Amino acid sequence: MSLGVNVNNIKLKNNAPGWYHPGRSASFSIGKFLLGYFGELHPKLARHYEMKPVFFEIFPENIPSKNIEISKKDFISYNLMPIKRDFAFWVDKDVLSEDLVNKILQVGNNNDFLDIPKVSIFDVYEENSKKGKKSLALEVLIQPLNETLKDKQILEISNLIVNKLNKDFGAILRQ
Repeated sequence: MSLGVNVNNIKLKNNAPGWYHPGRSASFSIGKFLLGYFGELHPKLARHYEMKPVFFEIFPENIPSKNIEISKKDFISYNLMPIKRDFAFWVDKDVLSEDLVNKILQVGNNNDFLDIPKVSIFDVYEENSKKGKKSLALEVLIQPLNETLKDKQILEISNLIVNKLNKDFGAILRQ
């Protein structure tokens, strides 16, 4: 929580103004409030000025004031240790990482024996030989609800995540 804003509610979109690099920039907002932009300078401008700056703009007047009531999630106490699993997927460059995260969280919501309380992106990689593709690496926290998960159950939930992302986004598990 910073400046009274829950940073977990910040959303990124790739709709920065034209002076930003179209594939390496984004806007960030919270709800209907546009908070700013960040990214690289557009390649044409970078060549013209013979530099490749990375910069950002922040609109402090759009930051919601602290007196706005911030909703808090209910605290849930778990008796069992969570499991962390890392996945890396090749996806089309235009696939938003937020969509992958939300789909994985849905897998946890539709399950009776486990919860997926958190999905974190820890790497984004673009390889020159894979044009139009990017690799997204995610850490998934799997929380058993009733009993310790067996290897077979962990494999099943991992396969469910991989198959769901493949079906919905064409994501391919990176080997």
